[in-house]
Amino acid sequence: MLCKKCNAQLPEAVRFCPYCGEKVTVEQSNETTMQGDTRKKQQEYIGMGTEKAHSDYSKQKKFLVAGGMLLFAAMFVILGANILKERNLKQTSNLQMAQETIQGSENLKETPENAPTPTPLSFENKIRMMNETGNVLQEIAIYEENYNIRQAGKEDCWDYVLFETLEGTGDMWREPPLLDTYNREAKALRNKDTGNVIEYILYRNPITGKVNKIVSIEMLENGEIETVEYYFTDDGKVNFVFFHRVTEYTPSYATQDKPGERYYYADDAMTKWRVVPKDNPSENKRTYVVNKKQLGEYKKDKKWCMLKDASAQIQDEFQKKAERMLNAAYNTYHAVVDMESINRIDGCVVDEYEGVIQGATVRLFAENKTGCLFESTTDELGMYQLYIPSDAYTYYLEIEKEGFLKEKIYNIKPTGEIIELVQENACLFRNGKAGYMYFSLRHAFKDDYLYDAIIRVRKGINNRYGEIYRTLNYIQDESTGILLEPGNYTLEIVSGNYQTAYKNIRFELDGVVRILLSPTLNEGEVRIVLDWGAEPNDLDAHLFTPYDGENSVEVYHIWYGNQEDPYDNNLDVDDTDGFGPETMTIRNLKNGCYKYYVADYTNCSDDNPTSYEMSHSGAQVNVYTSDGNVQTFYVPINRSGVIWEVFEIRNGKINPINHYYNQIEDKEWWHQEK
Repeated sequence: MLCKKCNAQLPEAVRFCPYCGEKVTVEQSNETTMQGDTRKKQQEYIGMGTEKAHSDYSKQKKFLVAGGMLLFAAMFVILGANILKERNLKQTSNLQMAQETIQGSENLKETPENAPTPTPLSFENKIRMMNETGNVLQEIAIYEENYNIRQAGKEDCWDYVLFETLEGTGDMWREPPLLDTYNREAKALRNKDTGNVIEYILYRNPITGKVNKIVSIEMLENGEIETVEYYFTDDGKVNFVFFHRVTEYTPSYATQDKPGERYYYADDAMTKWRVVPKDNPSENKRTYVVNKKQLGEYKKDKKWCMLKDASAQIQDEFQKKAERMLNAAYNTYHAVVDMESINRIDGCVVDEYEGVIQGATVRLFAENKTGCLFESTTDELGMYQLYIPSDAYTYYLEIEKEGFLKEKIYNIKPTGEIIELVQENACLFRNGKAGYMYFSLRHAFKDDYLYDAIIRVRKGINNRYGEIYRTLNYIQDESTGILLEPGNYTLEIVSGNYQTAYKNIRFELDGVVRILLSPTLNEGEVRIVLDWGAEPNDLDAHLFTPYDGENSVEVYHIWYGNQEDPYDNNLDVDDTDGFGPETMTIRNLKNGCYKYYVADYTNCSDDNPTSYEMSHSGAQVNVYTSDGNVQTFYVPINRSGVIWEVFEIRNGKINPINHYYNQIEDKEWWHQEK
């Protein structure tokens, strides 16, 4: 299938071109809508498999050809052959449609037989097209009516096995849940109706390559997050949908107590609808089912109701919800599953006095590629955004402005696990006087000074592997420094029994740079170090560890109110007067999901959730394992909010998140008194 706008070859069943964003028009290739016996017949073809189905077609073809020869003699052989050819093409089209129908797609458009072979987009052109459009995100009409609901019968029943297998609950209990072993992908689209960006998290089976869960996350204008969790079978059939609104998104699953609406499907028929309101959920929740089979052990529960016994209004709403959420599930599935992942590089350019620089030129380069891929300029807030495909290249940026020295940001690595790649602020300096910079090395969670280290200095930001510009044999008592010119530098610090650390610094005449070093870790240990600038006074680290039981928030939540859990995970130090550090240590990394947040306690406790202070604090989080400094996260810039959801560790793998929130009403521990 070809894109009409850019002539690119498109994957099957896509609705938007992944290169230019053009909507792909789709047509039915058969003459009638698939319903009733036709639908059943097509499903039987799928059950037989493609090879057997084509075998049946061949038999039909031979039979018809023979009949044509007997009835119309030799003079009609050619005509008969043409008729059969046309008929075979229709059958093949019907088979193809049936295959896509089982996966939830009912409309197809075949590539013309004589279509020209499209010229693949070069890597350079792809980058250019992604950044020149001004709006690289494709639109999605979530509830567009593209799919037909089926009416549930007496025997239709939701199959709970998929949900419980993935989430490791009920009869399919397991630790860790199967979903924790899946590959996690992040993608984004723009909601056609609201204009909001929707971020999607896809969970893909690493063995089969099938996507079994998709989470849709849309930030609403009121600060709430509309979250929809879709579950799909291996053949792309919707199985379960959980719709709810929260103030901050936490990957979990639809437990019985969570407010929201649940939709249960069996072969495109909704068999059950459960509503759990936020107000008094235990008393006000209701479940409507289409047949007695779905009631099971809840026959005498007044909160469960046969749909036929419900009011006409409820029955009508049931039908509308069934159709609406079925379309939402399939529109989402076909829009995002095969869509190419992209990353957005976000950053800010400032001068040496922290004033933003508008109109600075930002050039994008890829290692092992020749020449500039794209050139942009900073806006009135000094911000820039660049889009890149999530492929194997490592990128770097060159930033310059007339009257300032040129700077570089190195080692920008795309990933399909997150959309936004936040960069540390790039500071541009005017030509100025060189001078000495001094260093103070300290233990990451004790008030101890360190007395010897080797400090290697490289030019640029995040330049961990380039040419070494200066080397200092650091000895605390001698207060030695390094002579540097104005600019940005990357330090590599090696010291005895401590993890090798990296730190970006800016030139400051006679400045003293504080460096925190983490003691060497054993296999299975993780240390998380948060530090920031002078304001706000108090940032707090929060770590949720894998839990079971009723007291998950109190016992398995490590913070200043609960500084250790039963697994010997600890808050090593709580800082309240600026700069940090706040340090946490996981002593024995186990299976399951760990979640790490940073809260702006200063503004939470002052009831100022829309503050920009944390976003402007220069906060960064360094994660250490036995392999060293494995991840560094920078706080998103120019954001209103007080909660920074930094990353998760799922089944031993660090997954970046970088979500930012300004809602704290339903989580009192963000601002509980110290």
